[in-house]
Amino acid sequence: MAQHPRHRHTPAYYEERRLQALERARKWRLDNPKRYKELNRVCGQRWYKENKDQVCRETRARYLRLKKIVVRKYGGRCACCGVSELVFLAVDHVNNDGAKMRKEKVHGHGVALYHWLIRRGFPKDFQILCHNCNWAKAHGGCPHARPTL
Repeated sequence: MAQHPRHRHTPAYYEERRLQALERARKWRLDNPKRYKELNRVCGQRWYKENKDQVCRETRARYLRLKKIVVRKYGGRCACCGVSELVFLAVDHVNNDGAKMRKEKVHGHGVALYHWLIRRGFPKDFQILCHNCNWAKAHGGCPHARPTL
């Protein structure tokens, strides 16, 4: 069945209409900032509730992707005992100044720390330790670093 000639539109016609609709929406947002903010908040909350599982999966995947990048860049294993299982590894401040840096808001922790390290080209003041060695380093020294009897 052939279309009536007046219903044939070119892609440029539809692109022009799309751009006009975007401009109308932008103008409405600028003219109604409070209403837009409220609608955006309500819709965002509703979407989050409906998609919470997906959001959690995607957030976890982003976190792990960043952690893998950082861990690989710093050698991929504990600098003390050699453990390489990702879930056991953590970023360690070589100079033991992590609390000071977080307090001074030099960097955050978790994903914020990973982003900070990546943006700064992986500074040499950091290393990867497993959680056991990291804890032991802060509480008297890691047993792997002590001389054996």
